[in-house]
Amino acid sequence: MACKELKEVIIAANEVCLQLAKGIRLGAYENVAALLGDIQQDQELQDKLLVAIDGINALPEEIVSLGFGDYLTLGRLQISYMGKFVAVLRAAKPGTLKAKKAATTK
Repeated sequence: MACKELKEVIIAANEVCLQLAKGIRLGAYENVAALLGDIQQDQELQDKLLVAIDGINALPEEIVSLGFGDYLTLGRLQISYMGKFVAVLRAAKPGTLKAKKAATTK
């Protein structure tokens, strides 16, 4: 399988998005600085980001050589995150996400 670096990027991107979803659910992020502050305090998330950034230059060559098995692996990886996103958003109190959105669009 030739998708090691791409998997690391997908994992890091999903982890950042999960952090964002948790913060939105809690009403914690009034601006990007608050999200970045949480990322700075989360060493595990920082480590995932650093691993992804470290291999970023290998992505173009890796993407060209992807095979069918790699697509299945990457698809399974992304699907594994869907349950995590559903769990985070399901934990939101009814109306919380709507109320936050309405407040920010005014």
